Amino acid sequence: MISVNNVTKSFGNVTAVSDFSFQFEAEEGHIYVIRGVSGSGKSTLLGLIGYLDTPTEGTINLEGLSIASSHKEKSHHRREMLGFVFQDFQLNPAYTALENVMVPLLINPKYTLKDTKERAHELLNLMGLTDRLGHYPSQLSGGEKQRVSIARALANEPKYILADEPTANLDLENEQLVLDQFVKLKALHKTIIIASHSEQTWEYADTLLTMKAGRLIEVRHVK
Repeated sequence: MISVNNVTKSFGNVTAVSDFSFQFEAEEGHIYVIRGVSGSGKSTLLGLIGYLDTPTEGTINLEGLSIASSHKEKSHHRREMLGFVFQDFQLNPAYTALENVMVPLLINPKYTLKDTKERAHELLNLMGLTDRLGHYPSQLSGGEKQRVSIARALANEPKYILADEPTANLDLENEQLVLDQFVKLKALHKTIIIASHSEQTWEYADTLLTMKAGRLIEVRHVK
């Protein structure tokens, strides 16, 4: 469970998230979508949930670990529990698709180099990219880049996938392809938390959270 309790995040005189409380349950396959217009605080909230930033007020607890824990503890927990998918893909342009997915595994002592390659190959195959293993990001479409990003997010077998506007830079066809990958992850019993202003993405939610001016104003259990 990710428990967010009375969390506020301010940047100077601007409050991006205000008194937000919610519990994201680690269910057997569930998609949470946080919606709201640009500036509503959803991306800031996702960064807080992912321990990429710290709240001004309130507490966040990720599977028993508090946001107040040491940097080392949080880094380890984040690597084990969370996978991140970003709007701008954040792929290394000098690495192939296979090498980009291998990166987080190379710092995981549980994997040998052989295991790392096999795991990366397996994940890209899951994303329908078997024929793109040796391609560089510049040779991939936007949808393909995002699917590589999703494969990379799965590398360490995290319980939670956090996706910040994962389809914002895609056309409708590629958006559909990427959203279908999240359905695959749901079938693999992953808990997925997506921040998005896309109405097409909202339709995939099991639970839909609406933010306005940094506040949680509605929670709707869709499925």
